[in-house]
Amino acid sequence: MKTSSGKGKKKEESVSTDSNGPVAEGMHGMAESSAENEKEMLEQKIKDSEYKYLQLYAEFENFRKRTAKERQELIQTAAAPVFKAILPSLDNLDRALKNMRNSGAREEDIQGIELIQQQLMRDLQERGLAEMNVDGADFNPDEHEAITQVPGDPAMKNKVIDVLEKGYTINAKILRYARVVVGS
Repeated sequence: MKTSSGKGKKKEESVSTDSNGPVAEGMHGMAESSAENEKEMLEQKIKDSEYKYLQLYAEFENFRKRTAKERQELIQTAAAPVFKAILPSLDNLDRALKNMRNSGAREEDIQGIELIQQQLMRDLQERGLAEMNVDGADFNPDEHEAITQVPGDPAMKNKVIDVLEKGYTINAKILRYARVVVGS
């Protein structure tokens, strides 16, 4: 009995493998294609994640650079209110020197005031303040404020004839526009 039952089991096993063979191969093929699809989906997710990471990193770098630039500009222009408060005193110093020259003041007094003015301007220039040079330049509404127009020589048309109030910049940004007389 042992032999016959053992033989029967072998036959059943061989029959079951033979009868399930094509079905198992079909399922095996489907399993392979679904595994490939899953692998492709995972690879696509990895690519998408890498792309999103690179985008986020680039955005962060741009943000970091932009904030550093803004911080630097803020530092450079932080003194603007102080400089604006000093400008009227600089104008008065210029007027006083001009008046002293016209009234015949002693040369020693004029030179003393000029030295003070030069030292003050040098100190302010070291901190970013610069005087606009506009004498004889073409009128530029982005840098000049025309107070009046004077008819005259056609060669001086739209040129700065006289500067009533000097213009100043702080680190290449206009702090105060130059007030000028323009030829027409």
